[in-house]
Amino acid sequence: MDLSKIIHIQGAQGLHKIVVQSETLVIAESLIDKIRLPVTRGHNIINLDMVTVFSIKGEDEGIRLSEIFKAIHEKEATDPVPDKKANDFVLRDYFKTCVPDYDEKQVYVSNIKKVFSWYLILKDAGFSFEDTPEEIEQAAADADASPKED
Repeated sequence: MDLSKIIHIQGAQGLHKIVVQSETLVIAESLIDKIRLPVTRGHNIINLDMVTVFSIKGEDEGIRLSEIFKAIHEKEATDPVPDKKANDFVLRDYFKTCVPDYDEKQVYVSNIKKVFSWYLILKDAGFSFEDTPEEIEQAAADADASPKED
């Protein structure tokens, strides 16, 4: 799954896809209504490829958003994503079943709602949550490079 061209612009609703990028300007298209807008250096942009969620495994090991989206996608096959207005306990429980290693003390319900919201926007836009061939190759290369136990 390639999230490198998907951004959230603070102050703008939803998610956007980068259409054109230069040194000083980005043209982004809304995934909701397909309206394009110019984004300059003055805007605060969050690239979804760089977002991680706190993990109980350690400070340096965050859980990548792409991994979370894949887990939600797999879970959604049997159990739909709860509504953002659902009870906090329902939201946390669903998120915990998808991402058991997340740090419950540092990840707030508002963060969980944002992740679910972003997931649903990407799903409605027809985004594929499957691994790309390049990611499969990279995972195989990483597995080959890891030290083997005797």
